[in-house]
Amino acid sequence: MREVLHRFKYGRRARLGVRLARLLSQAWALYPRFQEAEVILPMPLHRRREKERGFNQSGILAKYLSGMIGRPMESRAVVRIRNTPSQTGLSPRQRRLNVSQCFEVRKPAAVRGKACLVIDDVFTTGATLNAMARVLKEEGATKVLALTLARVSPRAAIGAAKKAA
Repeated sequence: MREVLHRFKYGRRARLGVRLARLLSQAWALYPRFQEAEVILPMPLHRRREKERGFNQSGILAKYLSGMIGRPMESRAVVRIRNTPSQTGLSPRQRRLNVSQCFEVRKPAAVRGKACLVIDDVFTTGATLNAMARVLKEEGATKVLALTLARVSPRAAIGAAKKAA
């Protein structure tokens, strides 16, 4: 999965998004809690990073998943207002600080009173998802669920942070 995600995310292989979204749709179908979601939100990239990469991988996943499960996607309901450095190699505490106050809800009506499903490619420490969930709840989302393709083991995340230090 790591190799496929790297090709998708950094190798400009956006067409892998359909196959990866199929995996997300299978996970969505397995867990009834995900089916409570009323709106799908991709994890936003800052506009500079999206321009550099050429696409938002979470946006592609969310778009295809939306079509597969019949839930609306709001691609610009939440935006990243700070161009944060990459989280790679940061400790869990550094990650939390890095993403604090970096999101803003631009379309409050899209999330207020709704159960939101946030789509991202990889869950590492949860710092980014927690920061986004915080702004969604502050804006009136009734519930925030998250669905990712992969999860980095907590030991691996801490080990990578120690190596980078």
